Amino acid sequence: MRVLSLAQVFSLIAMGLAAVVAWPVLAAPPPALTFVTHASFFSEESHQQKPLDPQVFVRATDAAEAVGPQGFHHIAGFEPALLSGAPGTPLFSAAGKPLGFTLAEWLAAKGTVTITELPSGRARIVAHFTGLRPNGAYSLFENHFDQQPVGFTPLDGPASTTRSALGSTAPQP
Repeated sequence: MRVLSLAQVFSLIAMGLAAVVAWPVLAAPPPALTFVTHASFFSEESHQQKPLDPQVFVRATDAAEAVGPQGFHHIAGFEPALLSGAPGTPLFSAAGKPLGFTLAEWLAAKGTVTITELPSGRARIVAHFTGLRPNGAYSLFENHFDQQPVGFTPLDGPASTTRSALGSTAPQP
């Protein structure tokens, strides 16, 4: 029979308590993380005085031809859309072509993602979205905060991701 010191007993009790406390955490499903729009992320990271979307444009009769904050060259009469703009404002490309939706529709996309580490060391990524445009093309990117400026890697590879009739996303060949 092995005799344990008092310190060993307390150590075993502490390890047992740690395992009991950790078990529900380990057994729980991974938390769902909320996506943010590129516009919000870009505006915060680049310290924009007025949050904007550097990839969509609105009519602005007094705007000169310019290169926007993310390097998109836009024609005169258009400027990047402010996130505080009127919800019904129509959006345009940098070349002034109508995109066919409003600022509110553009910003309506919402989503969550769960990332589960697999025994192989890889990860399972499950994303759920609402407010996407039917038959639109979408991509998911991993942010690399260790790079300056922040780098991005597409998670879905060269294939696009489109909305199915059920509202979920699936890679398209």
